[in-house]
Amino acid sequence: MTLIDLKFAFTVLVNNMTVFMTLGTVNVDKVSINSCSFGKLSTILMKTELNNFFRLFTPKINAALQLHPFTVPSNVFGIFMLSNLTIGYFNSYLYLGMTPTFLPPASKPIMEHLLIF
Repeated sequence: MTLIDLKFAFTVLVNNMTVFMTLGTVNVDKVSINSCSFGKLSTILMKTELNNFFRLFTPKINAALQLHPFTVPSNVFGIFMLSNLTIGYFNSYLYLGMTPTFLPPASKPIMEHLLIF
């Protein structure tokens, strides 16, 4: 099955490296069924049922998404600190940007026992 001209709208809010998602709308314009092993499926019925499913379950999906935001790690192996997370969408491309900051290595402890010659 192939969903043709799928319209998918969502909102992503970023607050201090924590990402909250909300599903706006999902609308299937056309369905193409390439093969079916148990009979013949109606493309119009599949399109209608998928659209009804998303209309009915979008509030429940959004409630689950609000309960489970995810945090992007800001410290990468103690080498980089990530900040300023931005997410955008333009011209059919999803953009994810962050500012990496190099963390200098920790200084070695000063030797307490120095050999004096």
